[in-house]
Amino acid sequence: MSIYSHELLIHVKTMDTIVGPRRQPHPTRAVYVFDDPLTEGPDPNSTVIGNTRGLYASISCGSGLTILFNGDLEFTSGEFNGSSISVATRDPLVLLKEMAIVGGRGKFRMAKGFIFKGQSIHSDTQSVYLDTICLV
Repeated sequence: MSIYSHELLIHVKTMDTIVGPRRQPHPTRAVYVFDDPLTEGPDPNSTVIGNTRGLYASISCGSGLTILFNGDLEFTSGEFNGSSISVATRDPLVLLKEMAIVGGRGKFRMAKGFIFKGQSIHSDTQSVYLDTICLV
């Protein structure tokens, strides 16, 4: 299954929020909360099929930035309406990510597997989309 999560960098409707210290460029011990659209295609204007909600925390103090990711991919329409995939993983912030699926609801109850995430930037919309390939 291939789906797309859109993190809005500059947008009036963005839901990303930082909680904690605001040292730049990437504050250690900061927690970010997000609520981003999940679509069936890479275009931010493609059909919305759900949302990606959760939090990630900056956990490294050394030379390489690492975050702890805890999120839920919730489907609100289509074949998987009412179902979700739960993800919890350590993320060393590389371009191609492998994230652990640790459960889910509905059609994904007791799911296990992994997600591959790639990243692209739409400069015209100031949106980063994460190409998400789920193997459940």
